[in-house]
Amino acid sequence: MANEIIIRDAILGDIRVNKTERRVIDDPHFQRLRYIRQVGFLYLTYPGANHTRLEHSIGTMKVTRDICEVLGIDNEELVMSALLHDIGHTPFSHQSEDIIKHYLGKNHEQIGAETISKSSIHDIISDSGLSYKKLMAYIRGAHPSEIICGAVGSDRIDYLVRDSYYTGTAYGMIEADRIKNKMAISGRHLGIKESGLQVAESILLARYYMFISAYTHHTTLIAGGMFSRALQLAIEAGEISPESVIKENDYSIMAKLAESKTNASEISKRIMERRLLKQVFYKPVRGEEVVKAVSEKISTLDIDQDSILIRLIKLKGGSDDINIIDKKGRITGKLSEKSELFAKLSETLEKRSMLLVAAEEKDRKKVETAISKILGV
Repeated sequence: MANEIIIRDAILGDIRVNKTERRVIDDPHFQRLRYIRQVGFLYLTYPGANHTRLEHSIGTMKVTRDICEVLGIDNEELVMSALLHDIGHTPFSHQSEDIIKHYLGKNHEQIGAETISKSSIHDIISDSGLSYKKLMAYIRGAHPSEIICGAVGSDRIDYLVRDSYYTGTAYGMIEADRIKNKMAISGRHLGIKESGLQVAESILLARYYMFISAYTHHTTLIAGGMFSRALQLAIEAGEISPESVIKENDYSIMAKLAESKTNASEISKRIMERRLLKQVFYKPVRGEEVVKAVSEKISTLDIDQDSILIRLIKLKGGSDDINIIDKKGRITGKLSEKSELFAKLSETLEKRSMLLVAAEEKDRKKVETAISKILGV
């Protein structure tokens, strides 16, 4: 194909990119993703985890095209939406998203839709012959965008394999090709063939193990909490506007925080030098009332309250489920009905919450004593 290039990817091998996809990749709004780490502060725990949203987006595009071929779907707008699905991510991926959502009322999907509609990417799509209307419908979640964002979608397939590779762990390793080949579609519903039950279980188990071993590692969460605090301080001081954060990347936002006249400067320096708050408590708890009680008790201590981090961590995936489709293309049920393993895992995920408390080393004993009085541990 004229003007086609090949990108060599460490995970997926050769990825063919057509002229329009290449123009989008070369656009400055997309290139911003080159400087946003895929998994936030995970590199402070796993030094190799410096991969970015850019390579993940290109990988998700490739996996989406593969799935479309398996399902007999010819939909270039869907493939393009896979390439653009993370265009709205803010610095350090999800680490700044809650703060931006608090101020602007938008998540990264909504920011992404606005970025596409108001930037030069809109012109690239319009000039390409692709349907801009269809593309934006997929970006906003219209059928069959579940091929990208579903429980066995291309987004999840790519990031599990990619995150496992770059962290050096085996927890997220899945048979990506086998998963793609076991996918099926029934009417407007995506699912897995009956012969692929174990494949479906494997991707959900892989995601679970990546969450408990990597994504919710206490070091990563503490660094993320410190960053959120620094960003909020700078916003409250009027040094950084929430609107401007959307255009920043990991490196530029840290540079701005380092120049803050608030404590955000010291916090950002500590993150970069890996001088983090110390874990005091990180165990399962039941109910947010426990978190409230712990927070109230710690607030009475004679210590710097800005040096305390209290976070309730909830594991994701409890509501995930997958349609099971027979040889005639009929949905015969859900994975939760056919897999006792998945049913038990879903129940665990729905109920499990982890309380993380971190503090300065000098305050550790005071905080530990306060927590023990509440929880009896």
